[in-house]
Amino acid sequence: MTKLVLVDDISHKNTKVQIENSAHLNPVIDMVPVVPSEIEKIASCLPVFLMKERENSNFIFVTIFGFEVGENLCIKDKNWRTPVQPLNILRQPFFLDSHGNDKLASLCIDMDNPRVQEATGEPLFIAGKRSDYLEYIVSLLAELKQGYEDTQLFVELLLANDLVEPVNLDISFDDGSRRQFEGLYSINIDELDQVPEQAKTEFEKAGYVPKMLAMMNSVSHVKQLIAAKNEQLAEQAL
Repeated sequence: MTKLVLVDDISHKNTKVQIENSAHLNPVIDMVPVVPSEIEKIASCLPVFLMKERENSNFIFVTIFGFEVGENLCIKDKNWRTPVQPLNILRQPFFLDSHGNDKLASLCIDMDNPRVQEATGEPLFIAGKRSDYLEYIVSLLAELKQGYEDTQLFVELLLANDLVEPVNLDISFDDGSRRQFEGLYSINIDELDQVPEQAKTEFEKAGYVPKMLAMMNSVSHVKQLIAAKNEQLAEQAL
């Protein structure tokens, strides 16, 4: 369950968030949305794809952590395996609640998250003022909010130039099991070479080219997730 409440210096003057050895305490998820500003960093160690949102079929960028619902192969021994974590992981257990008005989004915290406590961790407020930690969280959420808007512009340009193609992952594991992963999309490298010069200029001006190349190369990181899954299966078989 999630219990979101508005963050304020009175109600949360003693509230802390556990940081060390706490990755396993966040909600267990197998993928998260990523925004354009972080694509290159995330793609350096995790696969980045496009995916359609269930609510409206709009494309968003995502990174996957596992092959089953709720499976996160990036966490082991309470910590993350990868050197980089997505913004949507780092900002936990905080959210922006827009109340239907994106311009008046409020900072909220999930009080049911076990990382939220008063005994140990990073304080939200110090002497009535936002702590450095909370300011950091606010900056992450601001980057995410802007990033969702940037995603729409990026995706529109990709679609306008037929650069989005489906990717079907058909994976076999060491124990003989298989997993087909559908609903993912990536950049069509063949069409990329055929993009008109005007569109290429738009991609370059917007800084999209390095992000597109990073996305295409990131598919190779699926092998690392497969290796982590095989490691998990071997441990379970003992």
